[in-house]
Amino acid sequence: MKNIIYSIILLMGVFTSCDDFLDITPKGEVVPTTYEDYSRVLASAYYNAVNTGNSNLALRTDEVLLNESDANKQYIEDIYAWKDDAQSQVTSEYVYESVYRNIALTNQIINEFSYNENLDEEKQLMGEAFAMRAYMHYKLLNMYAKPYNASTAASDQAPPMYTKIDVEQLFPKTTVETMYNFIEEDLKKAEELINVEVYETSDKFKFSKKALNSFFARFYLFKNDLEKANDYAKLVKADVDFSELIEDYLVADHPLAYNYNSKENILAIEHFFRFRNEEVYASDFIFGLYNEKDNRRAELFDFTTEDVDDGAGGTITQIVKPVKIKKYSDNANRCSFRYSEILFIMAEYEAKLGTVKNAGDILKKLLEKRLAADLYTAEAAILDGITDRTVMMNYILAEKAREFAFEDHRWFDLRRTNQKEITHSLDGTDYVLKANDARYTLRYPQSAIKANPKLLD
Repeated sequence: MKNIIYSIILLMGVFTSCDDFLDITPKGEVVPTTYEDYSRVLASAYYNAVNTGNSNLALRTDEVLLNESDANKQYIEDIYAWKDDAQSQVTSEYVYESVYRNIALTNQIINEFSYNENLDEEKQLMGEAFAMRAYMHYKLLNMYAKPYNASTAASDQAPPMYTKIDVEQLFPKTTVETMYNFIEEDLKKAEELINVEVYETSDKFKFSKKALNSFFARFYLFKNDLEKANDYAKLVKADVDFSELIEDYLVADHPLAYNYNSKENILAIEHFFRFRNEEVYASDFIFGLYNEKDNRRAELFDFTTEDVDDGAGGTITQIVKPVKIKKYSDNANRCSFRYSEILFIMAEYEAKLGTVKNAGDILKKLLEKRLAADLYTAEAAILDGITDRTVMMNYILAEKAREFAFEDHRWFDLRRTNQKEITHSLDGTDYVLKANDARYTLRYPQSAIKANPKLLD
């Protein structure tokens, strides 16, 4: 197998000067030729993809409250305050180079592996390479480009597409439309080749048909093509009722929905939320979304209560603030796509189509697995009473915020929906991300700009 370090050195041609690269001569290189060789290249891509999640995006949302006393504050406070123009030199960077590392590995397979079309395992390998390359470009697109808008996509700028190793070239930016078309082409190629319906749990980090269709559904949702998003969501669900696919939080010792071994977890590639040492707490907004009879609350938060004087001779029980976050992503808790997301895509399609009752019925499939019986009865009645599509959409988005809190969804949903105003307080100063603020699209990391000045063009 070609030395993986060589692949990374080649990729670094994107981030370093050509002269620097030409000073490097790989030693002991073994060119991959067999299916087994390329399988190891793909395995390296999956391994590296674990670290392409981005906890720092939660800092830009309404989910977290920065711990101003934490020793790591200096690395993340500028992100929390949306100081994109004047960040400290020690501020953590968003994922970028690690994503292109993975793209390089998939390019090696796509450009060099002469697979046998009569062998399912070789077609599967190539299909997974196309799916992974599409997934990595999709990540970049939804961080460093504006959300898809059909009227402006042809001119809105997007990050470079990377389809081949070329150390002589500094890759230029592309457009949102071009990038979406490219990703769609890769997904279609993957669709033709991937033949494993569902992987065993031990291989849940690999793209199967079920996982690919989940990606298709999300991709078209973000492209505002709700009909196609719903079509692929139905392929994921197949003929199985959601009640059999969603983890039941009313049962003792139930698996967490985002646990690697959960029946609800379709694909588990990257980590999602890595703040573990109280760098951040739960915001009042996110904690306030949960009723005490919502069983997700106890799974997400670590908090205590105290009795305080109510001013009328009695006491009331209050939550002691700040509220700690229990949710954390590691190898045991890792999730890229799960069935509950498919449920939300189908509900959003129905709501926007105007079949509001169908949307409510779909949401009930989740709520009956998350809420205590009396709370579920009350919420089901509320859903049954909604007739306006806008009211239903607001319910769906609030419920999705509850279901996927701290799971690397909130920033992207804010971007593609209302881009609401958010205020963060830090050291006695309020910082505001205005509604429809340009900062809903990330700036490229300084290290990437330094390596590739074309990003500023």
